[in-house]
This record gives sequence, structure tokens and C-alpha cells, in this order.
Amino acid sequence: MNHHVRRLAAIVFGLAAVLAMGCASTTDDTAVTEAQRQLEERERELAASEAALRERDERIEALSQELETAKLPPVAAAPPKQSGPVLCATPEWREWVAQIQQALLDAGHSPGPIDGIVGELTLGAVKDYQEANALSTDEGLSYATVEALGVEIER
Repeated sequence: MNHHVRRLAAIVFGLAAVLAMGCASTTDDTAVTEAQRQLEERERELAASEAALRERDERIEALSQELETAKLPPVAAAPPKQSGPVLCATPEWREWVAQIQQALLDAGHSPGPIDGIVGELTLGAVKDYQEANALSTDEGLSYATVEALGVEIER
């Protein structure tokens, strides 16, 4: 229970105690009626607060369960910005990529396995090579990078 609910509960119980201690037996019906009205009002406020808390707790529970069962897709890295001509997928693509991977490895930049697939390790090695050789890193795997590696491919 939060602070406000406890406070309302204390007021309700206090008013109930006053009524039980004899106010109801007095001849001043106005005071008794007012105390009863305040008691009923506080009971309604307490019930509304408890209902709001139950709703909040149910929503928190539902969101917690939803979060536990959520299957979020993996976050993919944004493709490098392409501002100039780059290698395209062609029938020779995997062979060329394997040659580029070998050239990167020979230059001291590990592209991972020499498999003809441009993955994160290959792209990381390309960027490292470009930075080490003052080449633009904005074009990804560009012809300029391939030529600097000494790999010959058809355009």
C-alpha cells in the first residue's frame, strides 16, 4: 500500500472509532450524520485507491510477462554508406571476395575465415585496412580499396 492509501485507511478507522465510542448515542444527530458521511466518503476514496493500485499492479505484471516472452529481432548493423562504385554481386563474387580476404590477411588485417562471404569480420578488416592506408572508409568495399590491396577484378 502506498502512503495515501494508508492515510485514508487511518482516517476511516479513526472515524469508525469515534462513532463506536459513543458519538452515535449523543443527541446531536448532525454530528453523527456528518461523521457517517465523512466515513462513507473516505471508504469510497479508499476503495477507489485500492482499485487503482490493483489495476496498476495487474498492468505491471502483464508488461513484465510480455517483456519476458518478447522475442526481439537481433539488431543489424547499418550497411556502410555507398558514395562511389563498389563491388556488386556477380557470378564471380565469392571468388573475388576470397581473394580480397586473402589480401587483407596478407596485409595484416584478419578478415576471419577465407570463405568468400563478406561478414562482420571481413568488413572490419576492410575498414582497418582503409584507415591504415589513408583510404576513404565511406564506400565500404570499394574498387579503390580492392585495387590498393592488389586484387584484380573485372569491372
